[in-house]
Amino acid sequence: MASAALVVSGCAVFEKKSGAWNDPFEQVKVAQTVGNNVSRAPLQRTILCLNARRETRIFTGETNVVVTYHTNQVVSYTTNYSINSVTNLQANLSTNQLVPVAPPLPVDTNDPTALVVQAPPPQGLSTNTSLTRSADQYLTVNTGRDQSVTTLNLQSSVTHNHQLTATFGNLAVTVATNQTIRSETIISITAVTNYVVTAKTNVTISPVKRVVHDHFLYTELTPPPDFTPAPGENLILLLDGQRYGLTPTNSPAFQGRREFVSTLYRVTPEILVHLANAREARLRLRGVTYAIERDISRSCQEKIRQFLVRYYPSTATLEELRSLASERRPDGTQP
Repeated sequence: MASAALVVSGCAVFEKKSGAWNDPFEQVKVAQTVGNNVSRAPLQRTILCLNARRETRIFTGETNVVVTYHTNQVVSYTTNYSINSVTNLQANLSTNQLVPVAPPLPVDTNDPTALVVQAPPPQGLSTNTSLTRSADQYLTVNTGRDQSVTTLNLQSSVTHNHQLTATFGNLAVTVATNQTIRSETIISITAVTNYVVTAKTNVTISPVKRVVHDHFLYTELTPPPDFTPAPGENLILLLDGQRYGLTPTNSPAFQGRREFVSTLYRVTPEILVHLANAREARLRLRGVTYAIERDISRSCQEKIRQFLVRYYPSTATLEELRSLASERRPDGTQP
């Protein structure tokens, strides 16, 4: 009975009232419940409390980032000029032997038949010259995404044919000269377009005051000697069959009581509302070797509901931070 009396007396001493106060070091207003025991059992070896907490701070800066893009179009031209000239010269020498003329037959002077006299082959010099000229032009344009190529092809051809024939009696000598000059000019113009996009970022900081709320649940536990909280999601809420897994977090303005091991969990306002209004609420505190499970009592839910009604108005203004002088800490001291 002595140990049981100590446990009951310890619960009575540990019980604190909820409240709100201002933390001037962290520039934050804190509102929370304290000592909200999960179980209504009068005798407990392991005390487990589940409390709601809200931190309100003023956000005094708002950053506006403006990114502008500037496009610079650069067109580069490259000209390739190529000239090819080819000369072909051919000379031919040919000799032709003409058939000799037969001597005339003897003719009787008294023969009335006319006498046909064959003349000897002519002798002399003949020349034949021809000149042929041709020209072709080709224009090709190829266009791509950022590049265009224009090619101009000019071709010209000149053919000079000269032939000289000399006849000496029965001998004909021919000299033929063929000269071909071909010229090809290729002009290639390449245009390359480069787009340079420059991004300029302007950061504007406007001095805007805005109220920001952070919502938490935190546990207060008198753990058994062999209980070590498990890493990760070690607090699990089961509210009307819906599971919420919570991971421990930190806040510079949070300080637990010396008599308990306190752990802070970040939640959303919807979880707090669901916890306060759930018909069936249970929790599990996972440890490395075993877990602590509790049914959340109606009195625990009622304290969280009263906390929500008092500290969660429909709109938050800066006046709640200016009226902190009249607020007191949960232990009754003036902030």
